[in-house]
Amino acid sequence: MENHILRPGPNDAGKRIDRLLRSCFPDVPLGALFAALRKGDIRVGGQRVRQDYRVSEGDLISVKKFPGFCLQQKPRRKPQQEPRQKPWQTRTRGIRFPPVFEDKNFLAVNKPWGILTHGNSSLDEAIKASLAPRLPPSLAFSPAPLHRLDRNTTGLIFFSKSLEGARQFSAALRGGKITKIYYALVEGILPAAQTWEDSLIRDSKNRVTKSSRSGPRPGKTALTRVRPLAHSASHSLCELTIHSGRTHQIRSQAALHAHPLAGDRKYGGRPLPGAPHKGAYILHAAKLFFPPLEAEAPLPQDAAAFLKKLFPGFTDYPLR
Repeated sequence: MENHILRPGPNDAGKRIDRLLRSCFPDVPLGALFAALRKGDIRVGGQRVRQDYRVSEGDLISVKKFPGFCLQQKPRRKPQQEPRQKPWQTRTRGIRFPPVFEDKNFLAVNKPWGILTHGNSSLDEAIKASLAPRLPPSLAFSPAPLHRLDRNTTGLIFFSKSLEGARQFSAALRGGKITKIYYALVEGILPAAQTWEDSLIRDSKNRVTKSSRSGPRPGKTALTRVRPLAHSASHSLCELTIHSGRTHQIRSQAALHAHPLAGDRKYGGRPLPGAPHKGAYILHAAKLFFPPLEAEAPLPQDAAAFLKKLFPGFTDYPLR
């Protein structure tokens, strides 16, 4: 019986062989993989290796075929269900995602309103389909979003195009070296800059984030710096810089500090007549700084047009 032959690509280099094998044989118990390595049923270049061996591009990995040792099969596309896509276009909505930043490790796009980050017909699905023919073959690596935005939040999302890019972003995130700047329309008048620091917990059952002060368990610290840019009679356009990345952080903190996002009904915001998408909230991820990289995404045209009418005297960024 012939062996399985695996050839790592550039985005597999440096990965531990046990973790690589888990990606290739997801249905095989980890103990069985370790046993195969110990017995020499899995070899690299004809030699036995330990489970912590780090593979190199060009390694020849031979895996003896046993019952259950079946390679992960990528699902074949069905033309009648998934017509050929154009670059940066989803198959179901016909929405284009032109990149606002791209280099060898990263791709950043401006996510529209109403699009999921993950799942069926999502941004993740569309970007993976577009990047697949442009990236080198890999046994385990797949391009993926490096952070997420809610369905109705617009703006910048970074994708990894390489394993090195994913590692760089994760290390920067852990080290607090990534800065994200948002723009939001909130209820009420903020007379001056504020710093919101709260301990938040996630209520998974009701899918909301709230203060941990009234909860049974300690929360995680969320820090947001808020700078008002313009006022109307009852609303403020604000720039928000987040120094943590909690789920619904801005939406929950805005409500906790008595300035919910206008139209954010989940967190107590009231619909604003004339606003895009039947009065939905406006929250836009506008800038991301990741030394030495930075990217910027303009507001959606409908949101920018509405805000210009609401704040007619304000012409600075982001409404210029």
